[in-house]
Amino acid sequence: MRIRAFCMQTVRNRRIVQRKLAFVKFHFCGSVTSDMARGHQKFQSQQKNAKKQAEIKKSKGHDQKAAAKAALVYTCSVCRTQMPDPKTFKQHFESKHPKSPMPSELVGVEA
Repeated sequence: MRIRAFCMQTVRNRRIVQRKLAFVKFHFCGSVTSDMARGHQKFQSQQKNAKKQAEIKKSKGHDQKAAAKAALVYTCSVCRTQMPDPKTFKQHFESKHPKSPMPSELVGVEA
C-alpha cells in the first residue's frame, strides 16, 4: 500500500510541475509557440537585407568606360594612343611608327 501511495504522489507532483512550467512559459514568453518567432524574424531580416544590398548594387551600377580607361596602361610617346598591354603596344609602334626609334620598354617584348 505504501508503494502505491508513493507512486500516486510522484505522479501528482509531476503533473503539478508540468502545469507550473506551462503557466510560466505561457505568461512570460508571450505564447507557447514563441520559440520559433526569432527564427522567422531572422529570415525576414535576411530577406530585407538582401533586397537592400541588391538595390544599392543596382543603383551603383558598373561603369564600363571607367574600367576600360583604367585598363589602358601604356601610352605611345609619338601619337599619345593608349594600349592595354605591351604586346599590343609593340604591334602598334611597328605598324604606325616604323621610322621612329623603338622605346626602351618595348625592346624585350615579343609581338
